[in-house]
Amino acid sequence: MGKCAKIKRCSKCGLDYTPASNAQRYCFDCRELMKDEYEKNRANNDTCECCGKLYYRRHCQEDEISCCSSECSLRLNHQLGKAVYWKCIEEEHGISLKETLHKMHNIDMVTLKDIAECFKIDRRNLMNWFKLFNIEHRDISGDNYRRYANMSEEEIKNQTKAANKKIRELMKDEEYKALHVKRTLDAQNNRESEPERMVKIELDCRGIEYHPHYQITYNVVDLAFPQQKIAIEIDGDYWHSTPRQKDKDRIRDERLKKIGWKILRIKEFEVRKDVKICVDKIEQFLTAE
Repeated sequence: MGKCAKIKRCSKCGLDYTPASNAQRYCFDCRELMKDEYEKNRANNDTCECCGKLYYRRHCQEDEISCCSSECSLRLNHQLGKAVYWKCIEEEHGISLKETLHKMHNIDMVTLKDIAECFKIDRRNLMNWFKLFNIEHRDISGDNYRRYANMSEEEIKNQTKAANKKIRELMKDEEYKALHVKRTLDAQNNRESEPERMVKIELDCRGIEYHPHYQITYNVVDLAFPQQKIAIEIDGDYWHSTPRQKDKDRIRDERLKKIGWKILRIKEFEVRKDVKICVDKIEQFLTAE
């Protein structure tokens, strides 16, 4: 770009000069000074309070939180907000939250449910508190097992009966049924296992219609044929080999048989060895009914 014929006044020193372009704001001497000052400011980096990285902090940021980006600023403000929330709870109850949680859960042996009701929060949010404070804690299942250990057999039986009755009432709602299936799939990372996929491909090749992830009461089976009331379960070699899981599978099969369903379980190693033989077994099971 050629020199501009118009004379301009330098924004730094106030002297007149002939700019090289219309965008030039400083004379040539001030231009070098501004460049040196800019490089000097760039050298004075600051440390981000969130991620710990070095960054260039502008003068307009002197009264703000030291963060390298808007994302780090949001994260830091969120952490500060949680700290304020914890402080308010401590002032309200007159306690040290970290020491109180540790004492209640690990020394006084109070369950997570009772602690959550005490602080009026959800149990899963309570577990996040334990993680943030680096306090050893049990998960909800482990906490329930310990609670059951202190109950008599009659109390456990009555509680289980009441829970099953509540689930049966909830299962009358179609929206809850759909939510239950979604939660089950989410627990399985919303994906099918490789043996299950192999069986489905073979069934599709043979033109056999089936229902994947079919819900029966509050149970979800891998494959189902509702007209014949037949459910197919494809058991993984690892997850279905433990004594505890075998007992759960047996109880589940008995529960489905009571309402007229027939269960066929196929092992993972059988599918991997020869999927066609497994599908032949399914066809024989269907035609036998």
